[in-house]
Amino acid sequence: MTETNIPKAPPSGGFKPDMRISVKQSQEFGQMLVTGTRRYNDMVTSVRQGTFLSDADMRTRRATFGDHYTTAPATTPEYRADNAQAVSITGCPSATYVNTIDTGNAEIRAWLNVNPDPLPNWALLKTSDIQFLQYEMGFGNQPIAPLRRIVRMNVASGNGSAMVYYLSMLNPNFIGMTLRPNDQQQWQVEGQAGTVTETTANFFHAFLGTDNGASSIWLVREHGRRLGITGIEKVVIVNEQNVAIHFTHG
Repeated sequence: MTETNIPKAPPSGGFKPDMRISVKQSQEFGQMLVTGTRRYNDMVTSVRQGTFLSDADMRTRRATFGDHYTTAPATTPEYRADNAQAVSITGCPSATYVNTIDTGNAEIRAWLNVNPDPLPNWALLKTSDIQFLQYEMGFGNQPIAPLRRIVRMNVASGNGSAMVYYLSMLNPNFIGMTLRPNDQQQWQVEGQAGTVTETTANFFHAFLGTDNGASSIWLVREHGRRLGITGIEKVVIVNEQNVAIHFTHG
């Protein structure tokens, strides 16, 4: 590398981003926390009562998948490199579901899952239904392995990204952080409206309150018996864009 190509350090006294948490950010996080806590508690109650998806309802959803959905290898280079499969809906070009089924690691890597807009005039499957069916198909005629985790890939926009960014302001060393539902360790930072205090458990529940956390709840609630999963053990911040949701078994 020549001297002219060496990156120059930014000038001292230049622009510095304001990392203080705004009132709006705190309010939005609070909404995610309320939603995620409700979802988690409803999931626990549902599993305790054994209200998994019935065989009759599962047959109906399989029929809907066969009638309206098509599966093919993903064509986008990033997805293709991970052997992802893309599911589309006939007549609904805005809908796309791209997931990698890693049978060796009992893992789903969720790259992109977008429902159609407008909605069709038939009962749309949940994203969790599609992910379950893809996972099942990945094993062919063999018994499926209990699902170990689902990794939400490219959490780079929407409320999932906002939640991870909020977490990063309270803990700058958030990469690799493990979030558990009963971890009461506190994290504090000075926000625009005063001191902001959250717990690791709050971060856990808030992520489940994002769009990126919803399908993991339904994988447990409706497909847990077939997947061999009984709950959500932890959420791991793999990096700035990838978040892994780990399931409990037995």
